[in-house]
Amino acid sequence: FAQQLEREGKFHRAATQLLAASQFFEAVGVYRRASMWRDAVSIARMHLAPTDESLLALWFQWGKALSVSHRHLQAAQCFLRAGSPEEAVAALSRGKELGFVRAAARLARQYRTW
Repeated sequence: FAQQLEREGKFHRAATQLLAASQFFEAVGVYRRASMWRDAVSIARMHLAPTDESLLALWFQWGKALSVSHRHLQAAQCFLRAGSPEEAVAALSRGKELGFVRAAARLARQYRTW
């Protein structure tokens, strides 16, 4: 039933059905496939340790999606949560404002990424 709801674009209802059946990995997958990163990460954070590889991968994927849409600061935050300071520095470096470049330099010094 959840797959049908997902095909119909009813992502929240599909995820709710899966969560009711204690299938949280599948519910996260519904949101991930719909690029609903905040919802996917929220569910994963409730069920996984902060250092779990699946959660870190979600943070990284969300960061990539934000980078593509030129939301560099938010992307950098996701990359840091994913444990990828190099990607965070790269995301900030792509920002056109001086503040982004300064933040990238501070971050690079802090994590010694260069």
